[in-house]
Amino acid sequence: SAYDIVDEDHLKATAAALAKLSCMLHVSASLEDEIRIGMTQAPSGGSVFQAFMNKLREIQVRTWCLQYTVLKTGIIQHTDVFPKHESDLAEYLAAIHNVLGPRKSCKASNKIFLKMMRMELLKLKNIDNWEDYLGQVLYDLHGLKLGVGIWEVQDHGCPPEKLERRNTIQLADKITVLARRMPMKDLLKSELKTTIEHMQGAIGPVRSTPQMVHNLRNYTEYFKRPVHPLRLYQALKGGVELDTVSVNAPETVLANHGWFFLLGSIALSKYRLVDLSKRQTPGAMDDLRIGATFLRHQLQFTPNNWEGWFRLAECFDYEVEDAVVWSADKMNKDRAELVKFQRNSIHCHTLALSKSVGADTDYEEGDPLHDLYHNFAMR
Repeated sequence: SAYDIVDEDHLKATAAALAKLSCMLHVSASLEDEIRIGMTQAPSGGSVFQAFMNKLREIQVRTWCLQYTVLKTGIIQHTDVFPKHESDLAEYLAAIHNVLGPRKSCKASNKIFLKMMRMELLKLKNIDNWEDYLGQVLYDLHGLKLGVGIWEVQDHGCPPEKLERRNTIQLADKITVLARRMPMKDLLKSELKTTIEHMQGAIGPVRSTPQMVHNLRNYTEYFKRPVHPLRLYQALKGGVELDTVSVNAPETVLANHGWFFLLGSIALSKYRLVDLSKRQTPGAMDDLRIGATFLRHQLQFTPNNWEGWFRLAECFDYEVEDAVVWSADKMNKDRAELVKFQRNSIHCHTLALSKSVGADTDYEEGDPLHDLYHNFAMR
């Protein structure tokens, strides 16, 4: 980093000088506070005064940013003194945010502090209540609400800016962690779901690569095979494999965090929200097919994701149920399509069963492994 050539004495002197500068600049913030509450009258020539105050505000924000980088360098060099240095850094950033935010200073200097804080929070791993810190930053930057955490987000007077694809991909890990903590029925009603949909809009459609096409083609060919009893037996021992290749694409990071599986699960859950026996009309097939599309994307990147295969099998099962419950047309005129859906479901269940051997059984909600065995047995 740029501080590699700076020795410890220089770091200490710089930190002390920046602290004094921050104290001097805070006088302008105190003056603004006095004017705001009517203790002091604003000087004449308001536009000139305001321009001067804006310039001081920009200098103050940049000083805080520089002070953070100096302190971070010193803390990292003395981790024995700061055993929880990541939490200390996060709390320091939050303290600065709590000073700048209520005074509507976060947007100063092209939101440099907010952008730095977002980048730092995504790097720090061992932080308690990180969703509170990140939630306020995302609201100030992009107008996004996570809907979780202890603190309510505050209006800091920051005009929201467009969420860029690169920044969205960086956020995916944290957002999927929050989504997994929440029961699906609560997630569907939460502000976090709105944020996830907004993020997917910024990410855009998945761009196919030759490796993805290879995997999808092999899946399609596998689904055309007849159901072989021996393959079902092999699945119990984890012996069913597919010819797949690893995918190197920008979206690989998203898939590794389970982003497409999350989107597929949300769409599938929206379809399942109304119990089949209580419906008066056919279900929302668009949600079901959107869910299946996202699950296929996930499996193109991570073919060993057993739960992805299981949820895709459920999509095929629901296709069959919806086709036969409301009308006999499919059974009379297009029985081949129903057979195809049923065969696809059995193949997906078989792959899910095979990939689930030795899988982690610690889940935030329910027991999907139990559901897999039960559903496949009943089928």
